[in-house]
Amino acid sequence: MSASHATPPVLVVTGAHPKLYNHDLAPTAPEGRTWGAFSIFAMWMSDVHSVGGYTFAASLFFLGLTGWEVLASMVVGITIVYFLMNLIGRPSLKYGTPFPVVARMSFGVMGANLAAVLRGIVGVVWYGVQTYFASKAVQVLILTFWPSAEAYTHSNYLGLSALGWGSFLFMWFFQLVIFLNGMEAIRKFIDFCGPVVYLVMFALAIWILMQTGTSSLSLQLSPPAEGSTLTHIANASMLIVAYFAALLLNFGDFARFSRNERSMKIGNFLGLPVNFIVFAIITVIV
Repeated sequence: MSASHATPPVLVVTGAHPKLYNHDLAPTAPEGRTWGAFSIFAMWMSDVHSVGGYTFAASLFFLGLTGWEVLASMVVGITIVYFLMNLIGRPSLKYGTPFPVVARMSFGVMGANLAAVLRGIVGVVWYGVQTYFASKAVQVLILTFWPSAEAYTHSNYLGLSALGWGSFLFMWFFQLVIFLNGMEAIRKFIDFCGPVVYLVMFALAIWILMQTGTSSLSLQLSPPAEGSTLTHIANASMLIVAYFAALLLNFGDFARFSRNERSMKIGNFLGLPVNFIVFAIITVIV
């Protein structure tokens, strides 16, 4: 077994080829499997509770479907995702191996490198998108508390002002500090942030309903769609599956830290069907 303060303990394989085995590719040791059902649940909360997730969840109500049709689409789509996540996570859970190693079963030993690189490219792009959105939130907070900082928004370099670049680099460095402290630090961070975002969302939804009244609440946010209802429900369901496509590939990177299959399934159930549907409805209210 091998570990450092920033990396989880792994199983040491003696005599392994250096191109096929390193600390990141090694199976997670039992001591490193610290993710219970709540940690998996919180991971999904952190994934869905983002500007991208916020926009996507709200967009489902602009497809011209009635409230019950959107709800049916959510149930069908997220249920498919739930069962697929459990299947994708099972090999990594059983053997403690990450996605690039599991991918060798279908892509071959060397071909799995291509799958890992493509997954990495998607991760880099999504990291940039989320960091940018988060930096915009930081910028709004700065301007709210220090209006004089507005003077730094007039310049423009590569699409961002001086304040924009400062906010972006702050978020980049903030995330880097967390990442450098390893998966255990990430787990503790999302265990805290996932529920906190929900508390803020619930508080905001209650405040809005108190200000506007329930009579203003509607789950029909666009003109009714024409054509077959089942076709529209199927399309919306597949949109939900597509939204989670990236994590459907590499959920094993998280499942390998789960304590057991029961914890993974409970965490997935709370974090996918329950969390996604509740979050989507709160999103519409807000």
